[in-house]
Amino acid sequence: MGVKECALLVTILLVQSTLESGAGDVDRLVRLDAVVLPQVEAAWAKVTDPNWVNLGKVGGIDIKLVKLFRKIAEALEGLESAVPPGLGDASLELAQLDEEVKALEGFFETFRTFQGRNDVAVWQRDWRNFAEAALQTTPPSVRAALERVHQIVAKAPDESFYRHVLQDGDAVMCQGGQSLQQLIFNLYTYLHMVQLKGYVMLQFSWMLLRLYGKGNFVTESMNEKNKFYKRFDKQMEMARQVLETTSNEMRRCDPPKNIEGETYAQITRLLQGYIQNEVDMNGDESCSENCAYYSYAKQHGCFKNGFCARQPSCTGRILNCQFVDADMGVCLSDIGSTRRYNWIQYENGRTLGKRGTCSKYNVVDSWWRWLVLHCSYCFCLCDEPGRHSDRYFSLRPSSSNTTFNKVVTGVRFAKRNRMIHLQIQEGELLPHGGINQNSVSWRPVPDFRIDDPDVKDGVDYHTLSWESRALDLDDVKLPPKCLLTGVRLRKLGDHLNLEAECSLFNVTTGKLVKPATRKIWLGNDNTDGSVAFPREELILKKPDDPMAALPGCPAVRSTSNMFIKFVNSDIDADAAQTTVPFIDIQSVAPSPATPLVGVGIYHRGCQNSGGYVAPKVMTYDASQHLLETVTVGSEA
Repeated sequence: MGVKECALLVTILLVQSTLESGAGDVDRLVRLDAVVLPQVEAAWAKVTDPNWVNLGKVGGIDIKLVKLFRKIAEALEGLESAVPPGLGDASLELAQLDEEVKALEGFFETFRTFQGRNDVAVWQRDWRNFAEAALQTTPPSVRAALERVHQIVAKAPDESFYRHVLQDGDAVMCQGGQSLQQLIFNLYTYLHMVQLKGYVMLQFSWMLLRLYGKGNFVTESMNEKNKFYKRFDKQMEMARQVLETTSNEMRRCDPPKNIEGETYAQITRLLQGYIQNEVDMNGDESCSENCAYYSYAKQHGCFKNGFCARQPSCTGRILNCQFVDADMGVCLSDIGSTRRYNWIQYENGRTLGKRGTCSKYNVVDSWWRWLVLHCSYCFCLCDEPGRHSDRYFSLRPSSSNTTFNKVVTGVRFAKRNRMIHLQIQEGELLPHGGINQNSVSWRPVPDFRIDDPDVKDGVDYHTLSWESRALDLDDVKLPPKCLLTGVRLRKLGDHLNLEAECSLFNVTTGKLVKPATRKIWLGNDNTDGSVAFPREELILKKPDDPMAALPGCPAVRSTSNMFIKFVNSDIDADAAQTTVPFIDIQSVAPSPATPLVGVGIYHRGCQNSGGYVAPKVMTYDASQHLLETVTVGSEA
């Protein structure tokens, strides 16, 4: 086998199969080294051997040849398309590519069907017709389809068909469930495997026709072999150039419909709009100050059982009070709601929230004391930990079972026992960056509650509060030769901060290297007070309830080295009743599963929406192996 053949096989061995069933997809490709190209060469050696005789005899050379190629074809079966449904509609060029690929797959299906037939009486006729059809230079034929596929695939990067895949990156990522880099690499791999099927069928056809006395075909076979390797080199180089500049990041996009508990979770009643008369916010029942005076207060009583007796009281801290108007109509929310008020309408016409029908309407009026002091109803924020406020984040790590050579293949936020956790999907690592797809599963989150014995705030979980409610938005990217084996949130000052567990691995063996002792936790230690690279706060401007955002509105995403604070929703839009942003709990797990080399937390949201904080992942960079094959192939 020549060096160019080795270059071809190196790429075949290293690509990530797109099969979603069965263990050892990459290992399966490795076995092609001993099945496909070497056996094609061995078959030619037999066909050109004068000792092969008895052509017309039942069970003769042609049947032996078919049986030999049956074994070769079996190794190529099941390599399904990596093209997401509908991608062929993205452009005319992709549609043409899809058509040629279907033609090759159609020929291969016939090839396999004929191999299973035993009707020897029509054996030669049907096989001869198949071979002659495959070898035609005009469509429909294997030769014509291979030529057309190469014309489409081998264009320069700025003209490449891959650009159609990348033009609408978010849509492709949402539809395909893969990072763009993973998608391009899987697409390249699949197209190469389809062409390998075509190459096998052409070589078989020339051998068969030679046995049937239709010609020598050695020259044609060698020309096709050289053409195949040149095509491979060209296509590989074009794919490599595209992959070098393609993102390996995968996120989830907005679902068609948001459903609490399925696509998102909430932090509840962290900071919530609250109406309180100033007479109840001091121990003297005084009205001598104004609303703005009560920037930090608490409820001391309920003067004459006024409106304070008809609404859920704030047993925590009362913050940032302001005067809106003296008199108002208040629509209280139903019992069991996370809201206090549906809407509030002041006498001056200002409305907080979205007015609608109301079953619990209350008239609330401020009053004068001794015609001198005005006892005003203030609009404040209530910071009230307790059974109605889900404001907890787990600080316990989520790590894969490295004892069984498992790595992280997906991440999601999960809400359990009123607490937000980072949950991981794991799978068994295989040689060359493969994952045993049958081993993939989600690890359960730790089952504990904030009031369990020996569970401590600041150690096992973090409680959000007015002073400590920031979440860092980062991309944590791992160094080379390292895969993701765990994630966790930690306290960094008053911020929640993401960390990733990095474990070394051996590419060839697919084994983690001493994972019990050689794994480390990595994160971004920058703060908003850092001198070199201070964090930038992502400030939500007039954020409404994310559920009020219009479908399809243009979303803006945060960048790394930022942070966001959980805040109340906008006063006018939502009466400050909702804690934003929401938590996106959709699974971020590429399919097929692949090792990860990074993880992040980001915010996405439309203008004037609270938006969502969500995880993202970075998939294993397969393009580095294409670089290796270019080096090997260039030595020929």
